[in-house]
Amino acid sequence: MKLIPTAKLAKKVLFSAFGRLPFPYKLNFVVTGRCNCRCRNCFIWTKKTSEMTLDEIREFFRLNGSLSWIDVTGGEIFMREDILEVFEIIIESCPDLVYLHFPTNGTYPERAVEAAKFIKERTKASLVVTISLDGPKALHDRLRGLEGTFDSAVKTFVELKKTGGLAVYFGMTFSEANIGLFEETLDELRPFYPKISIEDFHFNIPHCSPHYYGNEKAAQPEMSKVAAEFARLAALRKHSLSPLALFEKRYAQGVSPYLATGKSPIPCAALSATVFLTNEGDLFPCTIWDEKLGNIRDFGLSLKRFWESPKTVEAYRKASRGQCPNCWTPCETFPALGKSLLRPLPRKS
Repeated sequence: MKLIPTAKLAKKVLFSAFGRLPFPYKLNFVVTGRCNCRCRNCFIWTKKTSEMTLDEIREFFRLNGSLSWIDVTGGEIFMREDILEVFEIIIESCPDLVYLHFPTNGTYPERAVEAAKFIKERTKASLVVTISLDGPKALHDRLRGLEGTFDSAVKTFVELKKTGGLAVYFGMTFSEANIGLFEETLDELRPFYPKISIEDFHFNIPHCSPHYYGNEKAAQPEMSKVAAEFARLAALRKHSLSPLALFEKRYAQGVSPYLATGKSPIPCAALSATVFLTNEGDLFPCTIWDEKLGNIRDFGLSLKRFWESPKTVEAYRKASRGQCPNCWTPCETFPALGKSLLRPLPRKS
């Protein structure tokens, strides 16, 4: 990782603790709404949507090249045929890039490995890949609505581990169907990757998002069970002083107070340090708050113009006062944890 970009990001994170930044350092960017899975708790795949063109993406990043942290997400990003060109544009346009993350459902193992190698050959930024895994094989395939997704997800994980030079995790979102099945999931993974452990997982609590997941009508698990399972698994993790491990620990500590109150225990970073851009070019405060603030084309593809618009500033003020849906999703919480490093998390009331 380049020392100067890392120092610049650290400065941005530090300054975010004292107020709104003049420009976001993190972008959550949906490159496609297409998805080949038919998940029971996410309905992105049901939407008929368009995508920003490669020329628009190129101009967007030319104008907004000071971003330090970018999540490239979908849909399933590898259903976009020009995804390597998208990554190339990001890398060439963002010299201060420190973190690049993409999630995948793991159904394109070869393309995922190709993309990881392509990225690592072109940047010293830290690459993080999250592969969705909902539980043991039969359950995972049933929840994903596509036979064979467990096997392909495992293959993607193993091959990316062999590639090296990047961080690879399984991402498990809790639901009524998989609570308590983590150890069974590990048992099914060990024949393919004997060293598998809890350190290879990131756990998520379920959230509703009308504009992103389209899952406001999906059944949700009993949150007290989610909190108990999160606490149980957090206690199994090894103690580590790595930055990511410390953030994971802080994230886990915030789950119970969030689920008990429905309120984020720390101030949000949405529109203070981060922003969410959809595949259609629409701008929202984050992945959860269904408050459309315009389309990036309305601002000449400039985030600076968007950032300074009255509607955006007013939405920021609402978010800073907690006048939003509130969430504890990693996409939004990790930057919020960064701006609240010295703020103790409240205990469950």
